[in-house]
Amino acid sequence: MKLIAELRLLNLLLEQGDMTARDLIREFKKRERWNENVTMQLIRTCLMNGLIQRTPKFVCSPLMTLEEAKESLIEARRDSECLLCKEKPKNAENHRKFCAMSRSAV
Repeated sequence: MKLIAELRLLNLLLEQGDMTARDLIREFKKRERWNENVTMQLIRTCLMNGLIQRTPKFVCSPLMTLEEAKESLIEARRDSECLLCKEKPKNAENHRKFCAMSRSAV
């Protein structure tokens, strides 16, 4: 199963346990070969989405399981705009299947 980036980061924390932000960035860079700045932004996104927490000493820890996170992210994105064409469809699930931008991207 292909996990979206937020779930990959959460999965790493669940596997490794609490980590400093610096260690999390290093480990994620080893696994995913992502730029440090991109990983820092991903950590911020996970913090905003309530997937992880960070202490004042920058220790990151998971706030939910992978299954809870999947449900949370799916629910949050269900009503969001299409990432390809930037429209806000009434039925996002059908829109993603039939979006002209996604057909041209394949």
